[in-house]
Amino acid sequence: MNWRSFTYILLIITAVGCSQEDQESSVGDRWINSSTRILLFDTLTLKSSTLKLDSLIVSGSNRLLIGQYTDPVFGKIKSKSYFQFLPTHYSIDSEAEYDSIAFILRYDGYSSNDTLFRQKFLISEVTQELKPHDQFYYNTSNYTTSTDILSEHEFSPRPGSKDSIHITLDKQFGEEIFKNLQSKEITNSDNFLNRYQGLLVEPGDSGTAILGFSKNSFLRLYYTNKEELVDLEETLDLAVIQGNTFHNTSASLTTDILPDLPPQLESLPSSETDNRSFIQGGTGIATKIEIPHLKSLEDIEGTGSMIEAQLKFYLNTSRDEAIRPVKDSLRLFIINQRNEVLGDVVGYHNQPTVAKIVEKEDEFNSVRYSVSLKKFIDDKINEYDGDNWSLLIYAPDLTTSVDAFELFSEGAEKEKKMKIEITYAIYNE
Repeated sequence: MNWRSFTYILLIITAVGCSQEDQESSVGDRWINSSTRILLFDTLTLKSSTLKLDSLIVSGSNRLLIGQYTDPVFGKIKSKSYFQFLPTHYSIDSEAEYDSIAFILRYDGYSSNDTLFRQKFLISEVTQELKPHDQFYYNTSNYTTSTDILSEHEFSPRPGSKDSIHITLDKQFGEEIFKNLQSKEITNSDNFLNRYQGLLVEPGDSGTAILGFSKNSFLRLYYTNKEELVDLEETLDLAVIQGNTFHNTSASLTTDILPDLPPQLESLPSSETDNRSFIQGGTGIATKIEIPHLKSLEDIEGTGSMIEAQLKFYLNTSRDEAIRPVKDSLRLFIINQRNEVLGDVVGYHNQPTVAKIVEKEDEFNSVRYSVSLKKFIDDKINEYDGDNWSLLIYAPDLTTSVDAFELFSEGAEKEKKMKIEITYAIYNE
């Protein structure tokens, strides 16, 4: 039997525990009296903080976010969407008569915050060329629009339905499109996009929710073909150009907890945010976790090896789940000293490393997650530039939701404290 097998047997038959909560050192000092000694300690220093990614690529997202509400931590959360369209055909009978134009917005099932109240959407025409920056649209991308409002539409949201929102637009706007198609002033996609860049849909100031919509939304022209015996009601759809349709999502960050966040190169320590760190989809707000003293493992006397390293952290569940959902798992990523994402944290078989729920603490309004970081720590110690690596946790649906999470930090009270537990075997002293 080799030392590793013997070690695992000892772990199974022995309940080993060592916790020195008041000590901020790198290693503990309680040992098993055995020829192979197993050390379990949870006093390795962690540093958690909140950072904001400068921008998120939203090109390619299938969901569009529109709406706003006020969050107790992040301030006013607002999302607006830019749409670009093309007619499905360019032929309208010369005798046809225009009726109206409508925007058909299809729900995709997502919502955040309170959908019981009526919402208002404002629609205006984009006047600047919709062109991506460096081939991408970002959550910070903005384009000029007309001051004229094509529609102010109030409605009661039904995000869980398979229904859609039918928004009647300004009659003259639709009539102009109709006449340009009917008179052959516009006969192809280039003609159309030279004249019509798209539409912006944004929320009114009194909104209480953000809603998700499908890119299968469309504009619809209604008109009548005059026939000898009966008038035929016809429609012409203008389909969304998915590559040039995207949303812009922001957080005002005007609360006492998060009055602002520094540029991406820096992060805000949890000690300055009530011993919590924060995550939010759509806006790029994420939690950074540093493990600065791994070299101290080399100070342990004797020949040994790290058997396991488990990161444990707690999610604050005291707020309304409508704005603080609980996810079964959260993925971890590696960032460098400039807080740039290098890639996924992976296991020994190259599988993504995922923090999973292991316990719900109703008494303390928290949910505990746990994840193995053994390979990450091995790589951090041994790989070139590993000293500069940290962990990042951001929202599972990073660009397609505004889901937010609050993590208790390493400075939180004992029952909620973020920590890393190291199991270390000494097999030759």
